[in-house]
Amino acid sequence: MITSLMHFLRENNAILVCRPVAALLDITVLKVDKKLKDRVQEDVVQEQGPTDGSVIVSSIDNSMLSDSSADQVMELFAEIGEIILVRLVLMEFLFILVTAFTPNF
Repeated sequence: MITSLMHFLRENNAILVCRPVAALLDITVLKVDKKLKDRVQEDVVQEQGPTDGSVIVSSIDNSMLSDSSADQVMELFAEIGEIILVRLVLMEFLFILVTAFTPNF
């Protein structure tokens, strides 16, 4: 983050096409604790969901969804929008939709 402009010099030279400039800036550099950042980001995703058009589907008892159940869920989401990615992550299906609209149920 630039906190202040300490010095600025600009040359108006009719011969050159560009305008040479020089600046001396006072800059504050923040170092981020990666582990803490990752933990906070994971907490936010757990609380609010992913930042893209993702939908996480899991069973009530945390058991694996059957193939037929997964197919039914995919058909349902295909009615809502265009699915571009389906992943199985730790007993949950992650659907990422590129477009979505309100279905007429």
